[in-house]
Amino acid sequence: MSISGVNSPSMRISGLNSGLDTDSIVKELLNIEQTKIDNQFKQKQVLEWKLDAYKEVKTDLKAFTQKYMSVLSEDNLWSASALKVNNVDYLDENKGIISIEAGPNACAGNMVVNEITSLAKGANIEGATGVATGEGITNYNVHLSDLNLATSIDFSSGEVSFEINGQAFNFYEDDTLQDMMDTINNDSVANVKLSYSQLTNSFKIESRDLGVDSELSIVNITGNVFSSGTSALGINEGTYSNGQNATLKINGVDVERDSNSFTIDGIQYNLQSTTASSVSFTVSQDVDTVVDKISSFVDDYNALIEKYNDKITEDKYFDYTPLTDEQKDEMSDDEIEAWEEKAKSGLLRSDNDVSSMLSQFRLSFTSVVEGTGMSLADIGMGTGSYTNNGKILLDKDKLEEAIKDNPDRVVQLFTKTSTATGATKASESGLMQRLNDTINTYISDIQTISVDSTESQISSIEDKMDMLERLMEQNEERYYAQFTAMEQALATMNAQSQWLENMLSNSF
Repeated sequence: MSISGVNSPSMRISGLNSGLDTDSIVKELLNIEQTKIDNQFKQKQVLEWKLDAYKEVKTDLKAFTQKYMSVLSEDNLWSASALKVNNVDYLDENKGIISIEAGPNACAGNMVVNEITSLAKGANIEGATGVATGEGITNYNVHLSDLNLATSIDFSSGEVSFEINGQAFNFYEDDTLQDMMDTINNDSVANVKLSYSQLTNSFKIESRDLGVDSELSIVNITGNVFSSGTSALGINEGTYSNGQNATLKINGVDVERDSNSFTIDGIQYNLQSTTASSVSFTVSQDVDTVVDKISSFVDDYNALIEKYNDKITEDKYFDYTPLTDEQKDEMSDDEIEAWEEKAKSGLLRSDNDVSSMLSQFRLSFTSVVEGTGMSLADIGMGTGSYTNNGKILLDKDKLEEAIKDNPDRVVQLFTKTSTATGATKASESGLMQRLNDTINTYISDIQTISVDSTESQISSIEDKMDMLERLMEQNEERYYAQFTAMEQALATMNAQSQWLENMLSNSF
């Protein structure tokens, strides 16, 4: 016997008079409805697992493109600098005089910087010494009005203002020296650097533009920060054109530049000091680094291909359907894990989108890149027989030889791009664009076709489950109402029978 109010707004009287296990009987009567709900749940679960499988493919593809097709990645193979790597070896002791980098277009050979006569400098003005009292300025966060300057800043007009290279600046008593320096130094229009040296007890302003054509213009407006009379910072207003170019000799040729970092014939020179001594260096091709990068790419590519070839041929176990909560309650965690591994198997079996993507990947390696007359197979990157399922077989010796003999051709095979469309674009493009286009097409198709369709099916199933659950609740209420009516009828009958029995007993 039980008295229950679960799942019902009314009191339920179960088995009080009949002795029946009403809850068990109702549960059995509802088994058909529950089975329908469970079947819908299992269909929904399979679709949700399939969505997760699609998301995993997209995540793997995006990670692959970010690693090998983004210029921000050190493993990027979509730029000439990634595939034409040159080493620079110094033949003389450098001693921090100059640093040299050889870009992809640098020619191999011996070079010499004979001398560095001068470094490039911007127009500048170094103010008078002794601008501050005592030990000089040690705290930049003091208000401008409280700075220990020999000549105080004049705020009689409420502010000080001036222009540097045509950019206006205004400062007030509560601003600090740090505020002033940060504001000036971070302004891209003024494009200067204001600094203070405690050693010389002086301020300096210098143009960030270097070379003889650089110019520094200072105009004082209000106050005396850069007054032509007595400047608080020891720097008078005016126009200064005292910049200079870097001058040096490379292989005996006079060179003049308006920067200390410049590129000639694919070699970047970064000057750090003047010197009368020569600095000799050799530029040579770094084949090993390029081979290693391409080898790592092939390894990752093959792992991706193998994973999704396995997915589209994975066995499907039709007897292993998703488990309901009730079924899980009867199993151990290990049993659940083993069961669901079988149930999830084959979600992408024979998937058209994945299969098409893998086929297109294979074609990217086998077809000739127009304009080069070569395919990737010609430099040691072949797909072999179809039993390899599109995995790349890398011949490192052949690849190394191609990089040494035809580095520009190797670059084109990987990096060539095309603005055409369709088949023409594919034939004109190098490997990276081909793979990138295939991945983008797949991700777009899977979203608009597979993912959106699956999400729509899930939504439809959820609506159907809601309807079935409401129907089961209604049937449950109806069954309990019927049993309650029966119990009440039995109670009435028992009461009448007891009354009759009592009457007959009293009459004798």
